Amino acid sequence: MDRRLTDQTRVFVLALNTFGRAEDHRIAAVALDYDALVKKYNEDLLPVEERFRDEFGMMHSFRVGSPFFNLNPCASLVLNDLNYYGAGIHDEWIDTDKLRGTLSRYYWVDGYKYNVR
Repeated sequence: MDRRLTDQTRVFVLALNTFGRAEDHRIAAVALDYDALVKKYNEDLLPVEERFRDEFGMMHSFRVGSPFFNLNPCASLVLNDLNYYGAGIHDEWIDTDKLRGTLSRYYWVDGYKYNVR
């Protein structure tokens, strides 16, 4: 976990496109460890031959039960290599005292392993 002297914590945010408009995306997951976030994404991503369309015609690229199930995959998992609309993984610094509130609002990858005040 990286920290700043101003008592901020670096987090990694995965934003993925919804099944709506191309410019619509939402935060799919947050992590304190970039590698753990990429690992979770890759574990949940189905091989191309196993991807399927549901009864509404939506193409599912992630396994059933995944927090990413109703979202589209991103073009790049390289840090801060976001698409035109902001989908991908970016990092940001948040105040450490606000970290617990962030934990309750988003899906955290391995977030429970860290000692958060």
